[in-house]
Amino acid sequence: MNWMSRRTFAWSSFLTVGCLGTRAIAKGFAQGRLLLVFPAKQMRERAQTFVDDLQNSYVKTGTPYPIYSVLFESELLPDTLASIQAVGHCGNLILKDNAFKFSKAPTADLTLPYHAILDDQTLHNEITLSKDLTIHYTAAAAGQPTSFIFEPAIAVHQVDRLKMNGVVAPIPERLMLSAIRISASGLRYELNTPDGSAAYGIVLDFTSDSGSPKISYEAELKPVRRSITGMGLALLLALMWAGTTGCQNHQDGPLQAIQDIEQCFNQPAPDGYVRINSKAAGLAGCPSSDPNSLNVFVFTNYSSKPSGTKLLVCSDAPIPGGWIDVSGSYHAEKGCDSARYHGTSYDNVRLIYHP
Repeated sequence: MNWMSRRTFAWSSFLTVGCLGTRAIAKGFAQGRLLLVFPAKQMRERAQTFVDDLQNSYVKTGTPYPIYSVLFESELLPDTLASIQAVGHCGNLILKDNAFKFSKAPTADLTLPYHAILDDQTLHNEITLSKDLTIHYTAAAAGQPTSFIFEPAIAVHQVDRLKMNGVVAPIPERLMLSAIRISASGLRYELNTPDGSAAYGIVLDFTSDSGSPKISYEAELKPVRRSITGMGLALLLALMWAGTTGCQNHQDGPLQAIQDIEQCFNQPAPDGYVRINSKAAGLAGCPSSDPNSLNVFVFTNYSSKPSGTKLLVCSDAPIPGGWIDVSGSYHAEKGCDSARYHGTSYDNVRLIYHP
């Protein structure tokens, strides 16, 4: 799920924990949650697509959700080839009693490297997943968000500390990601200090596409929010970066509006492009044996991608020169001819990596 173009700041926002506030301020709000709200209207459609696909393709059907696909679609693939393969070896996410677990649980906790750009700094982080990780899932209902609650919580460690004017900012070096909640109005990450003394929230606001980030305080068990004023607000604002687009994955470089290309299935791939999907009757004039025939191929540009980029492509597409096959071919419910085989286990996709 590459939400918003093909990569976005969204899922890396919680990895770049320089966005979160300070321990010193948090001590004053031990019974509530400090919220940082960012305009992210461009994320709404992508977020809803991910939730709908998860619900319809995997939750309702009980189909195993391949780890490589869920990490790619949620933009949580780690940095290195070895770490991608390590978490990929966990197999599938299997849903039982409204909770996802690995089909092949690792024998030890997995510590995975990530890095992101914040302002003019490259910040390296480590995310640790418990070998016993359970992801409790609750579908959206009656105005409540879709929720993913992590048990145990996911550990986030800032390897590189955020600096402001050359001075290390007094923000927590280690945090625990306890939940992600997605609604029509926004996406929210809930984090805590390891000892539970302070709570933070990062909210991506789907109702606003511009403006400065907002800072508010959410009292425990109360729906009201109060603005933070005085020195607390000044210090938090000092830790914010210029602009409103938040944190970006360093691996993907600047966000660029590179359009995918759709062609009739019987035409060759354009130079510098690789096939990522198939569609039924998406273009006029393409040969078709019936209205449901997947007679349109979708291609994305790989030649412009920087080092570190990962792509989920069709299994029968030639691997571009200089790229590495990470996953081998496997079956995914969506994309790349899957509908053509009416649910049979056809290995239709693979994850590739540009070193």
